[in-house]
Amino acid sequence: MRAGSDGHVDGIVELSVKIARDPTNLRVTNIKGEPLRHQWIPQFGSLLVELPGSFAAGNAERIEVDATSAKSTQASDVSMIEAGTHEGSDSWKIQTPVGSWYFAKNGGGFGSLDDVDGKDWINYHPTGGSAGNYRGLPNLVHPEGIFHAGGGKTKCTTTVLATGPLAVSLLSETADKRWAMRYDIFKSSVRCTVLKAAHAYWFLYEGTPGGKLELDGNDFVVRDERIGVARDAWQGRSHQWGAFGDRRAGRSLLLVHQNADDLEDSYWPMQGNMTVFGFGRLGLDKFMTAAPNTFHVRLQDSVSTSELRRIAKQLSNPIRVSWPSR
Repeated sequence: MRAGSDGHVDGIVELSVKIARDPTNLRVTNIKGEPLRHQWIPQFGSLLVELPGSFAAGNAERIEVDATSAKSTQASDVSMIEAGTHEGSDSWKIQTPVGSWYFAKNGGGFGSLDDVDGKDWINYHPTGGSAGNYRGLPNLVHPEGIFHAGGGKTKCTTTVLATGPLAVSLLSETADKRWAMRYDIFKSSVRCTVLKAAHAYWFLYEGTPGGKLELDGNDFVVRDERIGVARDAWQGRSHQWGAFGDRRAGRSLLLVHQNADDLEDSYWPMQGNMTVFGFGRLGLDKFMTAAPNTFHVRLQDSVSTSELRRIAKQLSNPIRVSWPSR
């Protein structure tokens, strides 16, 4: 496998593999024979493997996967517990080093992201419009309200694909099987993959940077290479990433579209209450139709535009896998 054009730090690669024996008993090593943390996703027949440390741009790494009779013990970065009724929805709480994600099982989307200081960067509530029930991530399907925290409405069935050590992996599907999303919640980011789409859609962040949208200059918005204050709306094409930062908190929420396109994207602050940021959105028009289609969301302890740019490029250029010729 080879690093993308911008390199990787603590990167995770997903391999499609065929394993004859019990996949829970695996030994995964690098070329030096050092063990690598890994996680089997049985429903997709794939293996997540962590490549710790720096993996410079263009560098190659070889890994080996062997079945073993001994069950491996691996430290876990993420954990999931039942959260009961969270803001009107039966939810899971997924705990990571950067904060806690609350996922609405029947809505198929995230209603809260509490950072380590308890500030909620999404802040969904069952009522209140822009001050509550409009909020969420990814709020993908409109007007049906699919993949939205949704206040307890049954829009999806969510299956747990795997829990730890590298990720909590979830699959949300509608009853008619026309819409499907896979979520992989890693230690510092979430990978959201549209697997099935019945019509045009968008990918939204409707929330509250640092717990509250502030238009006084504290909150800022980055789109690719440009930076502005949160009160300034914009629209345009071909934005591969955007970020919403809170200078007092020293944190930013980074959103990356892995699959580049030439579609409209936009942002505006709705009634001073929440962000309305959309990949593939202009007004109520939706432009994305691709499936699969992958997005990344990451909460980062930084307000440095150069640091956010570096991470965005890393996320948009995943580690490439090649198989040895035989």
